[in-house]
Amino acid sequence: MKVAFLTKARPETLDRIPADLPHVVVHAGPDGTYGPEALAAVADVDALMVSAEPVGEQLLAACPRVKIVQRMGVGYNTLELEAIARRDTYLGAMLAANDSFLRRWPARVDRPLRVYLPESDVPGYTVEMGQAARNAFARWERVGGIPVSFEVVDDSAGSDVQVRWIEHFSFERAGQADIVWDRRGWIVEGTLTLATHTFTGDLLGPDAVYTVALHEIGHLLGLGHSDDPRDVMYPSTEVHDLTLRDRQTAQLLYGLPPGSLKLP
Repeated sequence: MKVAFLTKARPETLDRIPADLPHVVVHAGPDGTYGPEALAAVADVDALMVSAEPVGEQLLAACPRVKIVQRMGVGYNTLELEAIARRDTYLGAMLAANDSFLRRWPARVDRPLRVYLPESDVPGYTVEMGQAARNAFARWERVGGIPVSFEVVDDSAGSDVQVRWIEHFSFERAGQADIVWDRRGWIVEGTLTLATHTFTGDLLGPDAVYTVALHEIGHLLGLGHSDDPRDVMYPSTEVHDLTLRDRQTAQLLYGLPPGSLKLP
């Protein structure tokens, strides 16, 4: 068996490769794609050992012999490729709502997404609300298998995601995520808008802000709505932590290429 190691985020793994194991080491570029040299190197591999780098259509097409993918640190071990699609996710609901088009960020572990999260003088805003939003970003970052990390910055210049605070929306919602993507489906920037009050004027507490932010950051990452009210990503969620389906759907999203999944 020949193994390809995609372990840029965990270089210590390379020290544990048995000396007699046929293997290659390849890395994705900054945009999450693989160059010609990397694709040629995996042409005859039987398995992929992956830390945080993307495993999508481009890579899988280049290694037709691969039968096993093993991800590290995401809560499961050796995994047949066919099993990925059988996991309990709401990817099907997402595809149905978005004409089978997926959007996600390129791998951004070594170069975290810069999040501008300012304090605010909007009526009702408290420091605890800002901390709740920070905690929501941190919660998503702890989900293994998503090659995206966040860095909260004090300057909006050069930021990838901007958080803005408003007093309330004019309709029944407390948060909104807006993303911009290129023609291939790669997300290039995002805005997270959070309210300090409900649209009827009731002040939101930090716990409510955390729940809203958790849901909207899922959208910032490219997730759509779940079809199960027990998930954070259900349209009108009251769930206060990510469920297994939320995590597995995000992991599956980031294991697939962005763009259309429709057959030609």
